[in-house]
Amino acid sequence: MSDAIIYNLGGTDKTLILNTRRQLTQPFVAPNWLDLRLTVAYSITKTADPNDPTTLAETIGAGEDKNQVFIGFLVRGSTFRFMGLSTQLATPDSATCDLADESDFYNFWHDTQHGKLIYASDGTTKQNNSATVVSPRIQNSLSGTYAGYATLLMLRMVRSGPTDTSIMLSAHLDSTALDNGVPFETDTTVGNLRSITAAASFTNMFAGHFDIGVVPNALYFFWPFTLSRLRLHDYVLEQYD
Repeated sequence: MSDAIIYNLGGTDKTLILNTRRQLTQPFVAPNWLDLRLTVAYSITKTADPNDPTTLAETIGAGEDKNQVFIGFLVRGSTFRFMGLSTQLATPDSATCDLADESDFYNFWHDTQHGKLIYASDGTTKQNNSATVVSPRIQNSLSGTYAGYATLLMLRMVRSGPTDTSIMLSAHLDSTALDNGVPFETDTTVGNLRSITAAASFTNMFAGHFDIGVVPNALYFFWPFTLSRLRLHDYVLEQYD
């Protein structure tokens, strides 16, 4: 089976669907950036159906990175350096990863908590966001209260100088539920994502900056579950300064 397929959900929505437990690493070049923003429109579907988000709740093993969700910024290399959304916990790093059905949407859980889903690691030091912030809601039905199908995750990296490896990582938080991102969006075009990103407010996820040691140079997507696949509708990476 291939690592990914491109599936047309209708109109111009040609969605990249990763196979189960597959990763996507997308290198990028953004010279001397001071303000870099990423917006990802994503959803999930069955392993056997490109457009069925039902009955996907699952609990998988603990601890290892291969059993955790990762969506964000990566430093390519033998040492795993990452900043972004992850179900991995700095403490304890043996937390299990659950995709829970919340009746109207899916949510991530690890052990007894569903907060602290912004994560950074320089390969040795690990850190979660300083405040408890619930995970993004993910559609679990093609109709009903949450009819829009794409969760928008918005992340922002800011640093003081063009060679600085100490980075302030921020996320856009939905004002009603403190989600990491916007709950759902039906328009996943690049133009709409750019407009939303430009107008978004961002909240620092750590107590100051996190020194990752090397500047991130790739986007990284990894979905660890076996009952569902990650659908990437679109993503926008823009340098604002």
